[in-house]
Amino acid sequence: LAKDLAGIYTKEEFTKALGNAKITSFKIIGDAVYTNSKQAYIVMEITYPEGSLEKYKTVLNYEESQWKLLGTKAIN
Repeated sequence: LAKDLAGIYTKEEFTKALGNAKITSFKIIGDAVYTNSKQAYIVMEITYPEGSLEKYKTVLNYEESQWKLLGTKAIN
């Protein structure tokens, strides 16, 4: 299912959502974790041009028959 969730937005859409941030690549780490029937999260690893990596927890809500981005938070 992680691959399905990764297809929610393109790399370009994700980059645009972060404003002027420059992203070399991102990948989904592991599978989606369902907290209940209407909410799930994924962990995403982002690589920046200088080579640094950051991990983010991305929370999704199931609304109107589709998964929608609720929020993203940097994690260690």
